[in-house]
This record gives sequence, C-alpha cells and structure tokens, in this order.
Amino acid sequence: MWKATLKGLLSHKLRLISTALAVILGVAFVSGSLVMTDTMGKLFEGLFADVLSGVDVSVRSEVQTPFGGRERVPEELVQTVAAVPGVKSAEGGVAGFAQVLDKKGNPIQNAGAPSFGVSWGRVSDLTPFKIRSGSPPEGASDLALDAATARKYKFKLGDEIQIVALGAAEPFKLVGIMGFGSQDNLAGATISAYELRTAQRLFDAAGKVDGINAAATEGVRADTLAERIDTALEKKYEVITAADSTRETAREIKEGLSFFSTFLLVFAGIALFVGTFLIFNTFSIILTQRTREFGLLRALGATGAQIVKAVLAEAAIIGTLSSIVGLGLGVAFAAALKNVFELIGIDLPDGPTVFRARTAFVSIGVGVVVMLVSAIIPALRTSRISPVAALREVMPPPKSIRIRTIVGLVMAAIGAGVLIWGLNGDTGKGIQLVGAGVGVMFLGIAVMAPVLVRPVVKLIGLPLKTRGAITSRLAQLNAMRDRRRTASTAAALMIGLSLVTFVTIFVASTKASFEQVITKFFKADFIISNDSGEVVPPEVAGLLAGLKEVDVSTEVRRGPIAPDKTEWLKGSGSRQQQAQKFNSFTSAVDPALVNHVLDLGLTQGSVDALARGEVLIHKGRLANESANIVGKTIGLEFLDTGRKEFVVGGVFEAETLPGGFLISLDVFKQNYTKKDTFAVLVKLAPDVTESEGRKAIAKATKPYPQLQIQSKDDFFGEGARQIDQLLNLVRVLLALAIFIAAVGIANTLALSVIERTRELGMLRAVGMTRSQIRSMVRWEAVFIGLLGTVLGLVLGTFFAWAVTQAIEDEAFKHFVVPPISLLVLTVLAALSALISALLPARRAARLNILDAVAAE
Repeated sequence: MWKATLKGLLSHKLRLISTALAVILGVAFVSGSLVMTDTMGKLFEGLFADVLSGVDVSVRSEVQTPFGGRERVPEELVQTVAAVPGVKSAEGGVAGFAQVLDKKGNPIQNAGAPSFGVSWGRVSDLTPFKIRSGSPPEGASDLALDAATARKYKFKLGDEIQIVALGAAEPFKLVGIMGFGSQDNLAGATISAYELRTAQRLFDAAGKVDGINAAATEGVRADTLAERIDTALEKKYEVITAADSTRETAREIKEGLSFFSTFLLVFAGIALFVGTFLIFNTFSIILTQRTREFGLLRALGATGAQIVKAVLAEAAIIGTLSSIVGLGLGVAFAAALKNVFELIGIDLPDGPTVFRARTAFVSIGVGVVVMLVSAIIPALRTSRISPVAALREVMPPPKSIRIRTIVGLVMAAIGAGVLIWGLNGDTGKGIQLVGAGVGVMFLGIAVMAPVLVRPVVKLIGLPLKTRGAITSRLAQLNAMRDRRRTASTAAALMIGLSLVTFVTIFVASTKASFEQVITKFFKADFIISNDSGEVVPPEVAGLLAGLKEVDVSTEVRRGPIAPDKTEWLKGSGSRQQQAQKFNSFTSAVDPALVNHVLDLGLTQGSVDALARGEVLIHKGRLANESANIVGKTIGLEFLDTGRKEFVVGGVFEAETLPGGFLISLDVFKQNYTKKDTFAVLVKLAPDVTESEGRKAIAKATKPYPQLQIQSKDDFFGEGARQIDQLLNLVRVLLALAIFIAAVGIANTLALSVIERTRELGMLRAVGMTRSQIRSMVRWEAVFIGLLGTVLGLVLGTFFAWAVTQAIEDEAFKHFVVPPISLLVLTVLAALSALISALLPARRAARLNILDAVAAE
C-alpha cells in the first residue's frame, strides 16, 4: 500500500500544487509571526540585560494608571534605599515627553516611535545611556541626544536645539552624543537627556522620580537585596530584581511592536480556514476520478481502512512538504520585516534571527493537521464504495443532505440564541457573545450551504434566461448538479468576502457615527491638541482667551481615578485594566464655559451640578441607563489626595469627552498636582471667519510647535484617514483569502473538466463549438463566484450589524451600508471567478472530440 500511495501521489502532483498553496501561505504567516516574536524578544532581552548589567534591584510605585506607566515616587526615597545594608549605590531618574525640533523648527517624528527625554544618571553603572562623543549634560541648558537622531538630522556638538516638553519650546545646547548601550537609539525613538533638576522641571516632576535603580555590594545576591529593600519600604512600593525588570521591559517593547505579529496570526487562521474548503474539494474530485484504481486495490485484498490510510498518507505527505515550504517562507518573511521596521523609522537591535524548534513543530503541525482534517471525509467516502461498483465506476447515488441541513439549522439557531443574548442580556460581555453567536451562525450556514445552492443559483440565473443563452443555462445546471461541491467551493469565497464586507460596513458605520458625534456634541470651532498625543500646556487656554478673534477658550483635563464599585455602575476596561486599581479616568471642564463649546447631552441633572462640586457620569457607565441616579453618592479615589465622596449631579451622553466621569476644573485642581490638559476648545467671536480665527490662533501658539489646530472638519478628516489606513491594511491581507478562494474555483473547475471529459466530448459531438465550451465553463465559474458573493455579502452585512448593535454604547449610533463599495466588491468577486476559469475553459475547449468521447 505504501508504494501504491507514493505512485498515486506522484501521478497527481500537478493537480495538488494549488492545494498546497493554501497551506503554504497559512503556515508562512504562522511561522513568520512566531519567528518575529521570538527574535524581538531575544534581541530586546539581550539589549536590556547588557545596558543594565550594573543594576541589581529596581524600586517603583505599585500604582498603575489607565494611561500606561506608573505613578512617580518621592525623591527622598533614594536616600532610604541607599541606606539599606548591601546597597552599593542607588539613583533615581525621571523621563517624559520631550520632542526635538529640527533645524527648520519642525517636530521630529519617526512613524509612531516615541519622543522622550530622560534625566542623566551620575552613576555610570546604573544608566543605560553612554556618551559617544562630547560630555554628559551637567548645566541647566545642556542636552545630550541619541546618535541616530543626531546623525539623521545633522546635529553637531555645540548646536542649539529647540526642545518641546510640557510648555513652549526651549533652547538647549548639544553637549553630548549618546547611545543606548551599543545601539544608536531605542527602536527608532528620539531620545534626549538632561541633568536631573532640569528634567524634573521639564516633566513636571519636582521632588519626584519615576523609579530607583540600586546596585548591590560584592557578595550580595540581587534577590537578597530585593528582600532587604522591600522590608525597609512601605507596601505601596514595588521592589523587583533587575532580571525581572529587564524581561518585563523587553516584553512591553516587544508587545508594542507586535501588531504585525497579531495581523499575521489572524490572517494565517483565515488563510488556513479558507484553504480547508479548497483541499476538501480537491481530494473529493481526485478520489472520485480514482474510483477504478481503488476498486482494483480492494479487489486485490485491500481493506477500506487501508484505503483511508493510503489517502491520509498522501494528505500527510502533501501537508508536510507544503508546511516545510511555508516554514521557510515565514522565516524569510520575518527576517525581511526588520528592514520594513527600519524603513518606517523603527530601528531594532542588531542580532541574528531566532528560530526555535517550537516554531517548526507548530508550523508543520498546523499544516499537516489542516490537510488531514480536510482529506478525512473524502477518504472515508471513497473507502465505503464496494469493489465491484468501483471497478464498474458505478458511483452510489448522492446521500440526502437532510441531516446536514438539520445540523446546520441547529448550529445557526444556537448561534442566533447566543447573538440575541449578547444584544439584550446584561452580562457585561455583549461584544464577546455577539462575536461567538455570529461565528456559530456562520459555521451553521456553511454546513447547510448545499441546500442554498439551487435557490440562490436559480435566482442569480434569472437575468440570463434569454433566448439562445444555452451556455449559461448548461453552466447553471452544472453548478446545481453537485450541490456539495459547488457549496464548498463557493464557501471559500464566502468566508473571504464576508470578512471584507464586514470590515467595509463596520468602517463606514464607524465614520458615520464619528461624524455624528462631532456634529451633535461639538459647538467649538477649533480643537487644540498635542500632535503627539501628549498634554497641552495649560497656559494655552488663557493665551487664546485674550485674542479678540476668540469668544471662548477653555481647557479639558483628564486624570486617573478608582470609582467605588456599586450595583448601578458597570466595570471598566479589559481584564488587565480591571486588575489595576486606577482603571478609570475622569474629565474636567469649566462649568461656566462648557456649554459654549460642548453639548453634553444631559439626560439627567444639569451642568450647574459641576459648579456645586458634584460629578456627572456618562450613561454608558450605568448598569441601567434609564435608572435615576441623581442625588446618589459615589466615592472616587484620586492618586494624589485619596478617596473623596461626590454627589451624582447628572448623567451625560456626549462621546466627545474621555472617560466616564466629569468634574469641574476646580475639583480637578484640588485633587491632582499634574496639569494634564487633554485639549483646548475654542469658540470664535461672532463675525470672525474660520480662516481669520485659524490665522490668529496659529500666530498665538507659534511658540508651541507641538500643537495642532483643527476645525471640526479637520478633526473628522484626520480620524477618517486613520480609519481608512487600517481598513486598507486589512483589505490587503483579506485579499489573500479571496485569492486562495479564486484558486479553489480554478482548481475545482480544472478537475471537473477532467472528470467530465466524456460529457464535454459528447457536447462537442452534437454541435457545441469551442467558444461555447469556453463560455459554459466561464459561466459556471461566475455562478459559483456569485453564489459565494451573495452569501458573503449577506453574512458580512449581518455580522457588521450585530457588532455595531453590541457596541452601541461605545458611540456607535449609525449602521451604514455603503452600496457603491458593496457593488464594487460584487463586481471584483465575479471578475476573480471569471479569471480563475480562463485556464480550465481553455483546456476544456481544446479536448479532442474522439478522444473525449472514448475516454473512460
């Protein structure tokens, strides 16, 4: 049987190449993702272990905030740590946003890589930064800059460089060029360094440091020193060894760069899922064509189990070979991604590509399992044919699809039930339940797809019922003849197109909802924010308020809080956020001015409650949005002042403010030392045009080049562009799934032409021309493609509707179906199916009539 298996495999190798394509692509995504993740982890762990080799223990605050990072600690804590027995040296430092301006005064930004400044450490063993040329920053106006930025923007020692931190741009003198260990910078970031007091002033950290690094005296283990320091400090501080800190920091950076890895894994799953339909069809048709061969083997004594083993052995060999090819492509792809990161300004540490045995096992295992799962049903079906029937090529009549239909309906009903539960239940996991429900419904429809073939194909063929359209009619009948084959071929296209449809509608709905939020709730003419997402200098609001072109200028601040848990308040954020104490945040506005620039959309209470020191709560944070909570008391814990009780003064629905809580600026200033101004909202004076207002604001904020001035249209346009960029990336990757589906159509038609050789010869014998044969095969591809398209459009639209309904509280107010976009998708799907039929149609038309009629 083993020799027969190898011979059967080699005799059909060309037919199986397209089958292997889906596995190759899917495995390439999997292996590429694993290799890239492992490589980045190893590189950054090695880098941090090297640059922090002199650090044994780190001390930091236990408090994490929803903005990322941790609270600062008092600077006097450095002396406490230094006094612990076994500490050789201890030093604290601060870091914060610091943007470098180029020689033309423009902010330097490297494709999303951060711009930050650090304090220069005086203990060389405790700092990761090393001076390459010049000297460390020691004076109040001194600056050191990372070597990569200095080289790229042609800065030289002695140059005056403008730096933007929390306030206006300030001049500094470049006295040193530094590196991060052996690297010229850290993952493309722009890094500047200052002496400690200057850094504390720039980053609003007077008397505080971000954390403390300590080195142990000779003979003291790091874990022993960590225990001693932990005993000497209060419980609100966290003490970890340098090894743990290194792994954690490397992991955080790796996770920040792992968006490519996530995309690869998602689309690996999509490619392999679509590929199962292609593989299933290919094996089904090839095994049907080999019926006599298997009948002869059965007549010679082979059992049905041996037939199954032989077929699965073929599948395992194809899966293994395909997976090995995919594994190699994935490794090459992961290595090439480093160059992609460099092109967008993210420099990764130097080092070899990391390839672990786990990558090979997982990648090859995934490919082989997908191939075996796809081949098992065709193998079992073939083994059940009796030897006599197989030798006579008498195939058993197709089984009823009643059981399959019932199973599909049950799955779809279960999915619908979970979906309804997610939409209407009060579980706090609406989106997860909706996603699970839609997924189960999707599988149910895929299972029962054969029962949909005839009605949908007949519907598609209605416009073609014209006189003389014999080729399209025959193609329609061929598509309906083997419903299982047609359904599984169309299902591959259905999956890809449904995902594209979902993304298209979801993005259109997102943009429409975003536009409605801006139109409904924004009264301001301009929004002033930091171009890098950092805070806005708090003096900007007062500066703009003094302009004659401005009627109202007011700031919006935000800060982390920990609200009391009550029965009428929902939880907040992800599991990771919920594990943090300060897992929510509040906005703050001026009660006297907010109505001029925002419509809060109050459903309960009034804005006057803010002036009384009360709190407003967003309706999306309520367990029951219709419940009256005005007058209730809730505790809010602040980072700087602890827990305070507030009376609930109202409920608002505006989606323009960050956070689920709203307090007055006075209350904010009483409870926060930081001046975290999120944005400044500006209402122009009457009779001042937008152009005049923009010009005046730009002139007044010239010392603050980090600020961006946006009208409502600008604000919407930027958000829409960001959404479209993400959409385009997703579309490119989903196009691979549609490509695999098109290959599946071509493969099915090519094998079908071989299977129907005698039939095609008879059609030619009774007068059908070559062009009509080609037309018939092409029309069959169009019917299959449109079947998948119709099902994909319906499922994708339904999926998008369900998800938008589930997250309506998250500012989704509109469900928009873009007809032009969906029409373009339909045309493209039909064209892809038509193109996939070109080679099979050409082969069918070139069959010799006599040879085809005599074919067995």
